[in-house]
Amino acid sequence: MRRWIAALLCLGLLWVPAGAVSGAPSDWAKVEVEQAVQAGLVPQLAGDPAYQDSLTRQQFAQLIVQTVEVVLGKELPAASRDTFTDCADPAVLKACEAGIIGGIGGGKFAPEQTTNREQIATMMARAIDYLEQNSDLSLAPKAGSLEGFTDAAQVSSWASDAFGRMASNGLMEGSGSALSPQAPCTVEQGILLAVRIYSLSADDGPELPPAPTGVGHYADYPMVPDFGDMIGYTGEVMEGTQPQYNTVFYEYVAANAATTETYRLYWALLVEEGFSPVYMWMGINTTYFYNPAYPTLVVSYELLEENTVWINMTTVEAPTDSPVCYPDFGGDVPDLAASVGLELLNSAAAEDGSWVGYYYEMPSQATHIILAPWFVQMSQTDYELKGMVNMSGLIATLWRDPDTMDSVVVYEYLSQLTVLIVQGDS
Repeated sequence: MRRWIAALLCLGLLWVPAGAVSGAPSDWAKVEVEQAVQAGLVPQLAGDPAYQDSLTRQQFAQLIVQTVEVVLGKELPAASRDTFTDCADPAVLKACEAGIIGGIGGGKFAPEQTTNREQIATMMARAIDYLEQNSDLSLAPKAGSLEGFTDAAQVSSWASDAFGRMASNGLMEGSGSALSPQAPCTVEQGILLAVRIYSLSADDGPELPPAPTGVGHYADYPMVPDFGDMIGYTGEVMEGTQPQYNTVFYEYVAANAATTETYRLYWALLVEEGFSPVYMWMGINTTYFYNPAYPTLVVSYELLEENTVWINMTTVEAPTDSPVCYPDFGGDVPDLAASVGLELLNSAAAEDGSWVGYYYEMPSQATHIILAPWFVQMSQTDYELKGMVNMSGLIATLWRDPDTMDSVVVYEYLSQLTVLIVQGDS
């Protein structure tokens, strides 16, 4: 579980419910429970339980529906209120409609009945299936297996595939070599399972198709794949410049120029050439790519109209002076304000020193070009560019030091640009 994920959420990007569960979680569960609460995954649970109480069917429905809705960013549809004679809880009806949880027969749901680990595994598998069917996420790709667990024979036949899948993908862990399928599940254990699903979705990137072979490159930019060559473009290529941005662009107008599949194929080509996606400016439907091997070049794919695409090559001046660095974490992270001339608005830090965030006002008409000098300086440090990560719709650029596992995350939220420096990885 990456600590910088929790740090991002701690900066107030998501609404956090208070007092959803009574008391305090166990020491071993505190970190993941805090991540779940900060991510907005823990609703007010029925019965006002404590963290160590056994989890009921209704409470798990509330937890899993909240998690699915946070991941998808939308409310789930609910089954009819008369589906069950003993429960009309909205979360239960949503879980039922999604096929995550069913009744026990006779028109009853048994909301206060406690759950065990194999029941939870089955419902988690259904929730993951629902998420994958309603998004582009791939959360639990490994086939299920109970091999190696001493009590595998105690898993009911109807739960073996689901339990094996959860165990194989690291979502449900045994105690030593035992799975304890009939053991009850506590509230805090259910919360931990919810945050693990959420974290998988947060780390999941776009699944790109294989990059095409035999595609040429631009004559003046031999490191950049030729978009027109890739799509077999036969029309006139309009080449132009935007001197204010040091940009050369190539315009393509064709029915196949702006399709989703074409965009993904070109993305795959750029990645194969060493470019990482680092910024999306949704205001003009633009994605920017950067390759530390060519630190003075930014490549972007810009959708102008339904069938019109610009491929932009932007030259960036490399800073000539030694970068002014932040004093935190060894002082090896270049100061964004010093690199690109942005004004520092505010900063915040964790009490334990595990992360620090710096906040800047975004210029009007912000593009990745304003960050490029800072990226040049970052590429001269020990940090490696990992590309973009999706945090519940928040697009962030991630750099990581492979030795210390310190991370630097850059993202835009509302009218602010943030640099978040996070110590280590857990």
